[in-house]
Order: sequence, then C-alpha cells, then structure tokens
Amino acid sequence: MLTIALLSAQTAHGNLKRKCMKLEENLLRQQEIIYNQDFAIEQMEHRIGRIEGEQSEEEKVALEARVSELNRQMEERSNVFTTMAAQMMDLQVSGLAYIPFCSPFLTHLSFFLTSSFYFLSKRLFFLSP
Repeated sequence: MLTIALLSAQTAHGNLKRKCMKLEENLLRQQEIIYNQDFAIEQMEHRIGRIEGEQSEEEKVALEARVSELNRQMEERSNVFTTMAAQMMDLQVSGLAYIPFCSPFLTHLSFFLTSSFYFLSKRLFFLSP
C-alpha cells in the first residue's frame, strides 16, 4: 500500500513537473512575443519621428556642415560673379566687349554664374533648419 502511494506521488510529481515545464515554455513564448511587439512599436515610433522631421544629432551636424559648405561656395561664386561683372563693365566701357571671341564667353560665364548663384540660394533655403 505504501508503494502504491509512493508510485502515485511520483507520477503526480512527474505530471506536475511536465505541466510546470509546459507553463515555463508558454511563458517564454509570451515574453518573446511581448519583446518582439515592443521592438516593432519602437521601430514604428522611430519611423513616425522620421516622417515628422525628427533628426538625430549626427544628421543635424551633417546638414549644418553641408549648409555651411554651400554658403561658402555661394559666397565664392558671388565674389567671382561680382568681379566678372565689374570686369565686363570695364571691357564695355573701354570698347573691348565687342571682340568676337570675348563677348560670347563673358555672356556664357555671366549666365553660368547667375544660375549657380540661384541654384545655391535655393539649396540653402531647403536645407536650412
């Protein structure tokens, strides 16, 4: 009779142990699902932030560097344009602007510098924070 009670207790213990293992596996699966859902939520929040225009500090620094570089280029080209415009005026005053090889070149250069200045000013408008 004692052996039957012992065998019954061992069987019950084994059943409870298996049930406990199944519950632990189920708990582990649920924790994994929760972790994956939290990760997906974080990714979605990050995407929403990007769509709304949020930027990381690294991106802000890179954009500010790009803006300063474009400002520098615009300043250089503006100076070149001013110099070339003054030289063109001097040539026109002295009558040299009508030399066949010189006039089309200066006209083309003037157009190029004006369009470059316009392009850079538009780029800076869209990049400015």
